[in-house]
Amino acid sequence: MPRDQSTEVTAATLNAGARALMAWALTRRDDRHAPPGMLPYPDRHADGNYDSLADCPPNLGTAITNHALRLGRLPVAGEPIGTPCEGEDFGTGRRAMLEFDARDGNGDALWYAVSQNLLDDTRSRQYQGAIHGHRALTPAALRSPAASQQWLTICDAAGNLLSTDAAFVLISPGVPLAHQNRTTTAPGPGAFLDTLSLPAGTSPCRGSINHAASPRIFVAAPRQDRFNDTLIYISSQQFIDQLVVRAIGSFRSEIDRAAAIHPATGYPHPAAIHGGNCDPTIDAGFLPLRDQGSCAGLAGWPRWDAHDDPTSWYASLHYRRVSHTEAHLSVVGCNDVFVLRRHAHARISTLSRTTKRC
Repeated sequence: MPRDQSTEVTAATLNAGARALMAWALTRRDDRHAPPGMLPYPDRHADGNYDSLADCPPNLGTAITNHALRLGRLPVAGEPIGTPCEGEDFGTGRRAMLEFDARDGNGDALWYAVSQNLLDDTRSRQYQGAIHGHRALTPAALRSPAASQQWLTICDAAGNLLSTDAAFVLISPGVPLAHQNRTTTAPGPGAFLDTLSLPAGTSPCRGSINHAASPRIFVAAPRQDRFNDTLIYISSQQFIDQLVVRAIGSFRSEIDRAAAIHPATGYPHPAAIHGGNCDPTIDAGFLPLRDQGSCAGLAGWPRWDAHDDPTSWYASLHYRRVSHTEAHLSVVGCNDVFVLRRHAHARISTLSRTTKRC
């Protein structure tokens, strides 16, 4: 394949891989414990093969702080039901397909590195997450001091800092360099990923950056004789923007359902406190989880969110009932307002945003 054509195929494959990963993270059912936003573990060589399945670390808890466990090939599917990494209650287990198995312009599988902020870190079905002090992947959690140190860093070839908050990186490894042997059964990352020496630049973009071993640091640079990795990354801002829209979609469904059950009153009145009763005397507060007399609360809530947890999505939501056909939702840590409007005979509301950016 001519080099220009190979480059185009690689670029298309990297972009398709990023879209597939985002879809995998965001399209989880609301009747499951596993919340939207968590990403799969890579397919690592430590189990003796590259079988296209996500490889759960041998020991959870502190395992995800080890960069080597967060770097590998992009998996095509998760692990089978019964393995500890969020597989117990995912509907079809972590074998849920990524629905992506394309190769780059050289015919190679993509490589994948992921921030520990987005990996499940528990053997239980509670999905505690990896961000200290936060159970859910809310904007406030993902922008917290605890999360800020765990995003991936991206540099350019001149030592300039491009990003300090990449959620994940996808890498096309390029053709093997002279020292890289990819003919063994399960060659390690060094047989695919390259090293580039950067000039004295902005810390940490300096010195030798080894994609196979450098913790959380990657270089977006043109191909050259001793370096031909090509990468794409998704920033935490991009990730949060899409995650918020996904979560709001679930909450919108519950609000619409309540309005459909009680068409005379339409959108429910708020609660004055978290987890409280519907209060017909107020128009702004929190989503009502319980009825109070004829003032009806919500009929349900997504199984993946613990509304009684102070760090949950529920606790981060502010709700305003403008009228029986219009309501507003906002999220702590997100400078945006989501506007819900009901229309006659429509099963679901229309949804608009004030800023288009969280």
